[in-house]
Amino acid sequence: MGPQASNELYRLLIEKSISQYGAKADQDFPEILIYSLAAPDIISNGTNFGKTVDLLRSIIQKVQVFEPGSISIACNTAHLFVKDLKSKLGNEFVSLIETVIDSVKDKNLSKVGVIATPVTLDTGLYQRELIRAGIIPITPDVNQRKMIDGVIRAVLAGKVKKSDIRTLKKTAELLKNKGAEGIILGCTELPLVFPKRFNVPVFNSLEILADRLLKDYFNNIN
Repeated sequence: MGPQASNELYRLLIEKSISQYGAKADQDFPEILIYSLAAPDIISNGTNFGKTVDLLRSIIQKVQVFEPGSISIACNTAHLFVKDLKSKLGNEFVSLIETVIDSVKDKNLSKVGVIATPVTLDTGLYQRELIRAGIIPITPDVNQRKMIDGVIRAVLAGKVKKSDIRTLKKTAELLKNKGAEGIILGCTELPLVFPKRFNVPVFNSLEILADRLLKDYFNNIN
């Protein structure tokens, strides 16, 4: 739901349409509707959940007018509210969390680190699904979560520093040293600042979502 993540998702959808599906002319690209939502703070603040659910209900109702073939929320933390929104979302909803977990399962990993917003980590959003899939989640400690919070806010404000990149890399290294065989970037702002190369598989939730949405779209039109 953050503007930078929304912009990056759009870029990925366009570039992958060209590189993976051979799009060349206007009519080759998918129809894309992006609603960049001015949502209340849910990065580390649990008091805004009610407002966020009400806002999402309103936006989903507006989007449904366009009869989308697929609909998703490009925010990991907002998936806390999927149960509250289920009646509005319909069968065309693509869960970002489930799609990421499927990608992790494809790699046959037994332990995976999760870097995400404090709310996502504190509520166990990814941990529950990983355990259900037979994968052991490894998460940052309280102090590391506070530092991740700062990095995410720097991305949102457009004020990323080299120290933010080092913070994320150090966090990922600590998780790897605890046994993580892969790292989930469980916040769609994090891929914008995480190092391009790392020494274990990195699951970029934003890119994984783009791949899934395009796969669904091009499979449906062919």
